[in-house]
Amino acid sequence: MSDNQSNFRENVAKWISVGVIAATGFLGILGVVMGIIYLYRIPGKEGIDEAQKVLQFVFTALLPLWGTWIGTVLAYYFSKENFESANKHVRDLVGQMTTSDYLKSMRAVDVMMPYEKLIRKDITPDTDPDTLKIKDLFDHIIGNQIRRSLIFKEGKVIYTLHKSLLSDFLYRHPDKPEATIADMKKDEDKDIQNAFRNGVGVINKEASLLDAKNLMENLWGCQDVFVTETGGKNEKVLGWISNVDVLKHSKVK
Repeated sequence: MSDNQSNFRENVAKWISVGVIAATGFLGILGVVMGIIYLYRIPGKEGIDEAQKVLQFVFTALLPLWGTWIGTVLAYYFSKENFESANKHVRDLVGQMTTSDYLKSMRAVDVMMPYEKLIRKDITPDTDPDTLKIKDLFDHIIGNQIRRSLIFKEGKVIYTLHKSLLSDFLYRHPDKPEATIADMKKDEDKDIQNAFRNGVGVINKEASLLDAKNLMENLWGCQDVFVTETGGKNEKVLGWISNVDVLKHSKVK
């Protein structure tokens, strides 16, 4: 049904409701007035009987009929709302199932950004990643207009540190311009601790995009999943999938 037809039906229902209420009030008042007139013109028991007949006609004949109309209109509204609510719930369930099936059908290697194309921070084999300066990592992010620093050593991912975490740390420690990752790891901030604990997720090359999504949801704070040959953290990275990639492909067309 089109929106115009739906609006028309709703307007008709509203006008019926208003009309019934107005007519009920008007005829109720008219019945009382006519009863008073009968009492005035025909004094005694006969006048009372006539007045009762008028009022009885109004309140026992017409009001139940109008009440049925009102009930029908109300039932229409409530049944419509219940139907729309149930329909929305079903659509949500179907949407979830469709999204999961869609993500499951997509191979992670077909979605990932290949290792060769990553804007990353590579360190030499003899460099301790914990000695990297937070300010240098932040400048690396700003200079490359990216949102996180992907730190690699010999093709293996070590850390993923997001711009917001680095910025927050530098803001809270203006007295430590030379602070390193080692200093940052000592910070008791829950988000920072989570970044070092769960920031790097790893799946194997046979995994689906749904596997990447589930990993991010199960590891609190994980927004980056890396693809390796067998899913080991000590293996060379084949590619990278971010939370943005998962979100983009979750929108089923």
